[in-house]
Amino acid sequence: MIELKDEYWNPMSDVGEPSCQACGCWSPKWDIGEFTDNYEENRPLINDRWEGSSLEKAHIVPHSLGGANSPSNFLMLCRSCHFDFDSEIVTTSRKKMLKIYTWLKERPKKRMEIIEQITGKMCKESKISKEEIIRAMHMKSVVDTIFDENQKVQLEIKEEERAKKYNHIAKNLEEITKIYLDECVAIAKIAREDQKRLDLDLFEWANHIES
Repeated sequence: MIELKDEYWNPMSDVGEPSCQACGCWSPKWDIGEFTDNYEENRPLINDRWEGSSLEKAHIVPHSLGGANSPSNFLMLCRSCHFDFDSEIVTTSRKKMLKIYTWLKERPKKRMEIIEQITGKMCKESKISKEEIIRAMHMKSVVDTIFDENQKVQLEIKEEERAKKYNHIAKNLEEITKIYLDECVAIAKIAREDQKRLDLDLFEWANHIES
């Protein structure tokens, strides 16, 4: 536990379950293998989990400013948190860690605020409700099962348009969120057409595609 001005903060909730030390995101794909009751026996698996995750080693003190390439100078962050951390925080000494700890602690709240702002804007521009966006998020992994061939072609066209619009690898949170939501909007619009064709409300349509 780390003591801040008026409270304590824990930068790592579970050493055996890799997660971003800023926003807390994680993936069940990283939880490989099974632990025993013996910590020493589990250490190789813990290392494998962290190494196998897509988390990145972010330098606390930048390497260009003399920071060491060692675990004591690393934070394990997701891509967007790593990019924003490097953009917003510059320190030449580990003696100024309070600023870094405060940034890390406030990151989850700030992340959600940014996502909410972008979601609201995209809903307004696309005229798709937040409820439809959330439904599309759940549908992303099963579109190959629930969409017919014509709908899949429509989705492929949208993917090609998105690839041209975002013709680089997104790094910061805003770009990653926009690309993700752009895909959800495309799914939601195609789903809405199907919903209207069947003359069902959103709840009935959801039950229809799951049956």
